[in-house]
Order: sequence, then C-alpha cells, then structure tokens
Amino acid sequence: MDADLGRLLEAEQGFAARVDAARREARTAVEAARRDAEALAGDSAEALAQARQALAEEEERTLATKLARLEAETAARVDRLAAIDEARA
Repeated sequence: MDADLGRLLEAEQGFAARVDAARREARTAVEAARRDAEALAGDSAEALAQARQALAEEEERTLATKLARLEAETAARVDRLAAIDEARA
C-alpha cells in the first residue's frame, strides 16, 4: 500500500507540475497577445491619423479649386458688367 501511495503522490506531483507549466505557457501566450493587440492599436491609431491628414489635405485642395473657379467666374462677371457699363456710356 505504501508503494501505491508513493506512486499516487508522484502522479499527483507530476500532474501539478504539468498544470503549473500549462499556466505559465498560458500567461506567456496572453502577454504576447496583449503586446500584439497594443501594437495593432498603435498601428491603427497611426493609420487613422494619416487618413485624417490625407482627408484634410484633399478637402483643402477641393476648396482651393472651388475658390479659384468662383474667383474666375466673379472676375468674368465684373468684366462683362464693366463692358456693359462702357457700352452705355
């Protein structure tokens, strides 16, 4: 019976060692996943900032183009009005 208890104790200790090893491996995997998630979050934030900057630049170019078109139209109207005014004089 002492031999059976000895083998049972050895088996229990072996099981406990395997459980501890599995816990350590799981902690390591969780920490690695956490680091990866943080890195991805940082990359996503950087990509979002770049996309916002690109959008702002595109909006600025679009507004500048519209403004230039409006200035040209206004100048053309002023010229037409000036020509009409000269023709009446």
